Amino acid sequence: MATKVKEKAATAAAQNGFSLINNEKLKQMYTTMLKCRALDEHIRLILKQGKFPGNHHSTVGQEATRVGVAIDLGPGDTIVSSHWDVTTSFIEGVPLGTILSYLLGRSVNPDERRPSLQVNGNASSLNGVAPPAASSRLWKSATDAALANQKQNRSDIVVAFSGERSTSLNSWEKALEFAGRHHLPMLLVAQHNLPTEPANTKSQRNGLGADAYGFPSIPVDGNDVVAVYRVAFEAITRARQGGGPTLIRCNTFFSHGDPLNLMEDYLTRKGLFTSEWKQKILGDFQVDLHER
Repeated sequence: MATKVKEKAATAAAQNGFSLINNEKLKQMYTTMLKCRALDEHIRLILKQGKFPGNHHSTVGQEATRVGVAIDLGPGDTIVSSHWDVTTSFIEGVPLGTILSYLLGRSVNPDERRPSLQVNGNASSLNGVAPPAASSRLWKSATDAALANQKQNRSDIVVAFSGERSTSLNSWEKALEFAGRHHLPMLLVAQHNLPTEPANTKSQRNGLGADAYGFPSIPVDGNDVVAVYRVAFEAITRARQGGGPTLIRCNTFFSHGDPLNLMEDYLTRKGLFTSEWKQKILGDFQVDLHER
């Protein structure tokens, strides 16, 4: 049933065109980004208070990339990341209580619900500076999962997020090559966080020329959730329909502004944003956070 729903939604969207992103979807994307930011800030606060050991991979400024790509994924789809981050798990639907319990040491890593995608039992160890062998196993797990979907004629896809350091590894190059050769139902999302836009935007490094592997490589402003959503939706639809993989290069330039502020401006121009609405979202979410 879920597969049929996803196929109907993809077909309808393809027929209607991306210009018809409805207002509810726009508000959903903003609401999700806002909650992701609030959750990140809450975790950084309890980290400073010494309430849980270890490090927290903050995704502040990257909310548009995560939300724009993942918000419409279905229960059968798989997200793989070079590090475990709260934002992706929250978008996937992992309960707040589960996320916070793990961080506070009261439960296992939420990603252990996907044991086939674990490396040494913990995907969060791959934060972009992990040993190449560990990254190699992770990306192989991702391509294996996509290959399994393909062989079983499922419409489910795999989305692999990688930071700028991870994309410099040979294992990422091999994943691109394998995905292209086997026409896998995948999205490979490379996230580059840069202070300013480089003068020569064509000089994308670290294996990002996916055209050489036989599938599209699309750059997008990682600060703009609407732009990311449009590109991701097209790539997701293509993958589900057997069109193969797509590399999405989300370039987040700090000089371009905060993704939340940009979306607020966009919604304001459409008559969809008020400060009262924002405060209501934050107030209700803070209650949820402090009840966990």
